[in-house]
Parts: sequence; C-alpha cells; structure tokens
Amino acid sequence: LAAHGNRQMAATMNVLLPFSSVNPYLRQKRGVVAPEMFYGRDQERRSVLDPDGTQLVFGGRGLGKSALLNSAAEQFQEQTKTAGERVAVYLDLKAVGIRAESAIDQGAIWDALLDVLTRREVLAAPGKNARRISPREQVQSGVQAWLDADSRRRLLVLLDEADQFFEADMPHFWETTRLKSLGEQSNGRVKVVFAGLHSVQRYAKTARNAPFGHMAQRPTVIGPLKPQHAANLLTQPLAALGFGFEDPD
Repeated sequence: LAAHGNRQMAATMNVLLPFSSVNPYLRQKRGVVAPEMFYGRDQERRSVLDPDGTQLVFGGRGLGKSALLNSAAEQFQEQTKTAGERVAVYLDLKAVGIRAESAIDQGAIWDALLDVLTRREVLAAPGKNARRISPREQVQSGVQAWLDADSRRRLLVLLDEADQFFEADMPHFWETTRLKSLGEQSNGRVKVVFAGLHSVQRYAKTARNAPFGHMAQRPTVIGPLKPQHAANLLTQPLAALGFGFEDPD
C-alpha cells in the first residue's frame, strides 16, 4: 500500500484496524471530531466557509453545531499554501463567561478575541500604550493592520453558544453589530459566524432593528443527519474494524 501511493489511507486502515483495539465513537472533547468520523454536513460546511454564505447556525443541542464549526475551521486553514495566511478562531461564548443577566459581560468577547488573536499572531503583542485603547479597538485596528500587510490573508471567527450573548446584547445589539462589521469593513476577508440553539433563530426573526437582516436571510439549520449519512456513520467505522450487519435495515 505504501509503494502504491495514491492516498491509500482508507485501504490501509481497513487492513490494519481489525487487528487493533479502538472505539471510534469516543468523544474526547466537546465539538472536536476526528476528520474520519465527520459524516455529512458538507453543504453546511461549505456555507460556513463561503464569504457570502451563512453567518448564523442554529439547531438543537447535541446535533453537531460545534463539530461543524471546528471542522470548518480546520478545512479553512488547510486551504492555504503559506503558513498563517488563513486563520480560523473558535470561541465558546459560555466559556468566555458571558451571562444573559449582565449586559456588561458582553464586552468580555473582545477580551477573549484579543487574547486568542494575539496567541495566533494575528495581532501584535500589546505595547506600553495598549491600556489606553479598549480591547475592541485593539482587535479592530490590529485585524485591519494584519490584513493590510498581505492581500492573501483571511480570517474566520466562529462564535459558538451565542444565545446568552445575544440576550445580553439586547435591545440595541451594539456588540453584535461591531462584530459583524469586522467582515463588512474588510471586503469579505473577515467572516464572523454565530452559532447557538433555536433561541438564536428567535432573535434573528424578532429583532427588527437588529443587525440580523443579512444573516437571517441565509441561516443554516442543523438537524439530524440525513439517513444515508447516519447509516454511514454506523456502518463504515465498524466495517473498518471488521464488523458488519447481517441485515442492512
């Protein structure tokens, strides 16, 4: 197989895995799925990656929204020939500490973005005068400077668990507007995607003056996998381990 080449990974695994011990369905970390265990969602992933595609992803809990965002981030960064040319960042807004009961906490998103973008070397390390500039201004000016340095650069910002963030940002949705404007001011070289439960859909539909007009036109709804993809998720990994179903039904 090694001598034959031509990307024979699947054949190699089919030969070797039956002699190993592995559980392909073990979830080690929320939203992180091994590439070979990512089934379906190709159309949804393309929409997340498309500069003119979806900016709003919603669906029930446990149906794969976080896995979709993480897979899109990985594929986005693979679509480059130069290291650092494309950067995707994923933020779980619950982990950031945003709470619906406190409108002040919504500003924490800029602190989190400043931290992750600095670690990913999109933004330069804060200088002596950084305290005089708000985290939001540092992110906005820093991202623009990063883009200006190389016309090939692209940035994808994926914000998961956005429900309480939207609730904290009501009724004016100022922070949402500022985040959305990161993409608008960059001619599509920066894209921000929000994901959450069905309450995200509610905000998009009911907030007349909110910045959801464009986003709500092309939302991505995450439901159960299509039957064939669901069947493949069961049969193909088990077949690689040497197991088959007597009755396909």
